[in-house]
Amino acid sequence: MTRKPRSLKQIQAQLADQLRATDHSWAEIGREFQRRFHVNARVALRQARGWTQPEAAERWNRRWPEDPKTFKNFSYWEAWPSATGYAPSLEVLDRMAQLYECSVADLLSDLHDYGAKRRPALSQVREPVPGGGPIVPPPRPTPQPYALTAAAPPGPATLGGYPGGHPGAGHPSMGHLDLGRLDPGKPGLGHPGPGHRAAGDDADELLRATMSSVSSVPEITSLIGLPDGGNSLSRRSALLNLSSLFAVAAAAPLAADKAVPSPAGRVDEAMVANTGLIVGGLRQQNAALGPSATVQTGLAMRSMLESVVKDAPAQLTGRAWVVYGDLAHLLGWMMFNMGQDELAYFYYEDARRAAYQADDYELAANILAAQAHLSMTAGDHQSAIDHAQAAEEAARRGTSRHARAYTADMTARVYASAGQGSRSLAALERERKQMQRIDWSEPAAERWGFYGPAFYWARESECHLL
Repeated sequence: MTRKPRSLKQIQAQLADQLRATDHSWAEIGREFQRRFHVNARVALRQARGWTQPEAAERWNRRWPEDPKTFKNFSYWEAWPSATGYAPSLEVLDRMAQLYECSVADLLSDLHDYGAKRRPALSQVREPVPGGGPIVPPPRPTPQPYALTAAAPPGPATLGGYPGGHPGAGHPSMGHLDLGRLDPGKPGLGHPGPGHRAAGDDADELLRATMSSVSSVPEITSLIGLPDGGNSLSRRSALLNLSSLFAVAAAAPLAADKAVPSPAGRVDEAMVANTGLIVGGLRQQNAALGPSATVQTGLAMRSMLESVVKDAPAQLTGRAWVVYGDLAHLLGWMMFNMGQDELAYFYYEDARRAAYQADDYELAANILAAQAHLSMTAGDHQSAIDHAQAAEEAARRGTSRHARAYTADMTARVYASAGQGSRSLAALERERKQMQRIDWSEPAAERWGFYGPAFYWARESECHLL
């Protein structure tokens, strides 16, 4: 006899087991959880697996240790689009879909569809078969190899009457469309056949005509042809891609006149410089709004910078590594302020490796000082002293007087925290001498914007009190 469940989690586990036993997919189980427990799609798919938010974060970190997350990240993503949540990026949605074994569309199924005709929410619509036969449920879709896919409704709304929506169907973007098959006189985009006119034919004619007219532009045809694989293309996805095509079409005449023969996506000096300015803006945003409002943007920026560093030419690789290191250091500081010491250590180490790749002792000194501060707050005084001494040594090898003064300041602080008063005062004296050599009228590097003469007097008072 089956034991009656005593908690909501037991009820959900029992329901998931029953549905899996009847060959339902995780996406279908998630939709049932949405309907029955009144939760959004992202919560439903996690609960269908029987995971708590910390357990989901743990599985994420096992699969992608280079991009660790905490339960707070999952909490923000699941709360979105409410005011307390943060929108997950496409990369995050793709990885969540891999964790939950569903498509990205399944993770967003609780959001409104502003283009399609409304149907009952979470319903399985059954259509009568030709000839008045019995009503049968629609076939279940075949599992696809990609998680980042867009769902396409079955039936005559598929493109061109082809299985999967169009010839060579199977990519979440526009896919490969055979423009020769979009003849208005033939069954094609939204046309089941002669003599039949659906409610959306005007939109279909516009899409077909536009595709035909813009296909001659090289910049646009490069967006149309994509590799096979994935799910079919819905009308909603087609219109989204069409909006991108209009933007390219508008810029195509200018691009033809002003195009530079260099390859697309090339990393040049201006790109590296602008990226550094963006990192500086993130630092200011963190100071003004705090880490909760900044960390997601910083994580996305870090993923982009990995490609910049990889693709940068030899003469710009060092500068690209410096920008990457500054951002990783900022991420570590934000994680520390959010109480995530392990993640702070991870990003500080990532930043220190970048500093050594760039052979930038100033950046390395700043990061080592941050690691000394992290160890000091954790109560590991010996590690804090080791990092502070290494920071001073790195600063001495560089040319920045700000770095030399600040690392002496951090050394004074960790010695005072460890109860070594004489060494703390000696480090304060080194800081005072270095500060006298700094011309405060000249602008310093952006990373030293927090440091000034008042910093020394505040630190001296603090060290005497410790």
